[in-house]
Amino acid sequence: MQYFTLFCIGLLICIYEISASTWNKGQFCQEVVDQHNAYRMGNCASPLKRNTTLDAIAQKWSDELASTGKFVHSNTTEYGENSYKKTPFNFDKENGSMPVIAWCSESSNYTVSKPQLALHFTQVVWKNTTMIGVGATVTKDKGIIVVCNYYTRGNYENQFAVNVGCPSPKS
Repeated sequence: MQYFTLFCIGLLICIYEISASTWNKGQFCQEVVDQHNAYRMGNCASPLKRNTTLDAIAQKWSDELASTGKFVHSNTTEYGENSYKKTPFNFDKENGSMPVIAWCSESSNYTVSKPQLALHFTQVVWKNTTMIGVGATVTKDKGIIVVCNYYTRGNYENQFAVNVGCPSPKS
């Protein structure tokens, strides 16, 4: 029985290794962009266009976070940034929509007068943002780190009312 248990554990580890190694990073990153654009449509914002320069910046930071084991913002002021980490990540059942769904779960906390509780969400749907870059890295512990960079960056004080959400209907 002991050998059978060890065999089963070994088999599960092999299956998990195969899942992470056959992961389609390009498809995953496109799912991130597509989910952004779905939320943006619901908030009267134009679709984001993928930008290879922003992709490279996001990927570099995602790789850095994975290699150092840290999870912090890059402190860039030129671009907006959202980061996501999940360990473990089920590469067979989860996809690129997951980070965006997590960020947009803050939407119920959003108010124009106090947007600080929803800054990931507001960056996703910020109307003046037109471009996105996506970086994704599998971590040593079979998790994932996703970084998105945005141009023009969002979350400018006193600009939330015009950049987040649809206009209120006039009565």
